[in-house]
Amino acid sequence: MEVDESVLAGPPLGRDPRLWPALVANARPSLRLAAGPGRSWLGGEPVTAPGFAWPHTPDGRPLTFLAGIVIDELFGGTALNVFYDLDGFEPVWHLHLAPAPDGPPATGRPHGVTRVLTVPERWEAPVHALWQAGPADASQVYRRLARRTADGPVHRVLGWSDPLQGPMHEDGWTLLLQLDSDPATGFTFGDEGTVYFWIPDEDLRAAELSRVRAVVQSH
Repeated sequence: MEVDESVLAGPPLGRDPRLWPALVANARPSLRLAAGPGRSWLGGEPVTAPGFAWPHTPDGRPLTFLAGIVIDELFGGTALNVFYDLDGFEPVWHLHLAPAPDGPPATGRPHGVTRVLTVPERWEAPVHALWQAGPADASQVYRRLARRTADGPVHRVLGWSDPLQGPMHEDGWTLLLQLDSDPATGFTFGDEGTVYFWIPDEDLRAAELSRVRAVVQSH
């Protein structure tokens, strides 16, 4: 969940003296992707490296290109190409790194980034027990903290995810990318859901994509 940094930096909120320190200690920076001027793009065509072959499902269907993510904090500003099977029941995906294009993307819908701060949702381990101990108080704290954003899809790189059904975070793993169902690009995951890509911490540092996991949650 995105939070208002000025509120998080201010006086503690809530009656439980344990909740606020837990939120402060577990806050993580994140990059929110939104349509507008920027180097990343959704839809269109990928940029590719030599030797690239279009990825397919195990039964031979071509995957859909979803996004090209170009962010300096992620793999040194190379382009992370994201392919996914939008028609299958189980997540099938492929991630491909290529040299980032110079300037804005040539195809697709450009997306820029906003640097925000996120905290774990109520299901996540750092706060779950505290939420259960005082749900009404915790709900009020979260409402006060919430960063007001425009309605629309929530695409995110790094930070805490925005789960729809339950916790996904595991120690030693980082949210690489969260892509929401997006009517503007025609992408839908399950029942208007979200796909989350998770990467081991050491693989993120090494730009190694072979162990990335994908999880889909729907409403």
